[in-house]
Amino acid sequence: LALGWLLFAGIVALVGFMRFLTVDPRDTAELCIEVSMLLLPIGGFWLVMARFGARPLGFGDTIVLLTAVHFHYAGFALLILAGLAGRRPRAGAPAVWRIFRLVAAGLIAGVPLVALGITFSGVLEILAVLLLTSSVLALALLTLVAIVPQLARRAARLLLAISALASVATMLLAAGYAGGSIVGLALTIPQMVLAHGAVNAFGLVLCGLLAWTLELSMM
Repeated sequence: LALGWLLFAGIVALVGFMRFLTVDPRDTAELCIEVSMLLLPIGGFWLVMARFGARPLGFGDTIVLLTAVHFHYAGFALLILAGLAGRRPRAGAPAVWRIFRLVAAGLIAGVPLVALGITFSGVLEILAVLLLTSSVLALALLTLVAIVPQLARRAARLLLAISALASVATMLLAAGYAGGSIVGLALTIPQMVLAHGAVNAFGLVLCGLLAWTLELSMM
């Protein structure tokens, strides 16, 4: 099953690459979606490694599985949500669009930098987590202030607001996990799975995707 998912993820990445060749690279909203599609097979690869019990780069079983999870959620789903949000101010709100482009740059760079930091440098990991965290928090604020009021459906507005607020909670937990060890208050991985992981899955991603599914069904 994992190998089948990796094959599907490769097809998604191919479509993302074709989009990258045909869509204006200055369109940051579409770039978020394209990068998300290119990152998906990385998550698929780590999922296959987890199912086979492999330990790439000497990581333990838990880290291998969590790497797969993070590339699916932070690398794939989060960037899709960012891209869908960015489409709204692209045409009619130049000031919001400029802010979004900066936020999107942090999101796109944050995920691979976190992975590199975990692999090679604790200092880079902390800096990358802070970059990703601040970018997600900025996206949440931008979504609540400038995107949610534009949605036509009340249910979509509510779900997207829940998604944005969930991202605030999970990113604060991520920052606490990355920096807590410095002051001796680090959260454990089981605690992060229960809090950060569950709220990301059901709050940020599920509610966010449901919101945009409802909204786009009217178009």
